Amino acid sequence: MRALVSSLGCLLLAGVTLSAAKGAAQPPRAEYYSASALARTADSLHAVSAVAKVLGDHGTYQYVLVRRDATAGPEMHAKWTDVMLVQAGTATVLLGGQYQGGHEESPGETRGGALVGAHAQRVSGGDLLVIPAGMPHQVQVAAGESIRYVTVKAPEH
Repeated sequence: MRALVSSLGCLLLAGVTLSAAKGAAQPPRAEYYSASALARTADSLHAVSAVAKVLGDHGTYQYVLVRRDATAGPEMHAKWTDVMLVQAGTATVLLGGQYQGGHEESPGETRGGALVGAHAQRVSGGDLLVIPAGMPHQVQVAAGESIRYVTVKAPEH
């Protein structure tokens, strides 16, 4: 009987310890991506004809590595601000204007069509561009050029 009570006590203690461990919040950790690792990842995207790779998705925000070798279609995000940090290359980003002919690909995400009357902003390595939620935009890449950037997608408040 004493052994049974001792065993039950140990199991109960182990259960409490496991519950506490599951409920205990893990401290946040920093995430580091070296320039060379980002460049290698972008090169691997190019090798498989992909454009983007989500580096991190934390539910309320995410960050995406993008490599473009050609012009992308226009897009607009109703609830996300895009913070774009250009790492290498050059492009022209069309901003604002009237969005014509786009279609909603998923809730709040419009793609396709054309931008009319947009402002053209030239960007290159080291530049930072913040595109507010609801602003149509399009990355235009000239023939023979490419651009690599990280976009942090932050929710609009």
